[in-house]
Amino acid sequence: MKAVMPWSWSKVLLACALAITAAGIAVLVAVATGSSASASSPPEVTQSDYSALVGTSAGDASASMPPSRPADEGNNPIGSSATELNLGKPNLTVTITKSSQGGVCVFAERHGGRGGGGACGTAALLKTGETGEMHEQNGPTTLVGVVPDGVSAVKVKFVDGSSQTVPVVDNGWAIENTPSALASTTDIAGG
Repeated sequence: MKAVMPWSWSKVLLACALAITAAGIAVLVAVATGSSASASSPPEVTQSDYSALVGTSAGDASASMPPSRPADEGNNPIGSSATELNLGKPNLTVTITKSSQGGVCVFAERHGGRGGGGACGTAALLKTGETGEMHEQNGPTTLVGVVPDGVSAVKVKFVDGSSQTVPVVDNGWAIENTPSALASTTDIAGG
């Protein structure tokens, strides 16, 4: 007795054509709605990805912070979240805070009253962190920055073409006496 095959070549080709058409429609719908077909997209970075912000506050770290302003006056540090970072720089106090627009702020102050500076980022910048420059009159420039957990070093490029890789400690990094002005920074995850 001969076995009966319920599928013929025409039915196989029709089934393949329908499957390909369905996959094409799914891709078009995903593109049209802004969805991603990738199931492994990286998770969104939030303030909680900065473990230095979650830790205990450094007591009077908020004393070196600029005064808080009303939320409708731009992006400001939230003084109650101020945490002093120990970056191993004895002449420098570096502080991280949450910002009023969902990002992070970094501030630096040179001991001896020789100046200070900082910057606040928005939530959109949490993945790359925040960098601040501190210029002393007729003196050196100091760069400070904060990056999310998982970044072990930052490569800093200067406008003169030189670069320097610095370690990240407690989400923070600093370079004193930079060779020239900042051009860009690149996070080195885990490495």
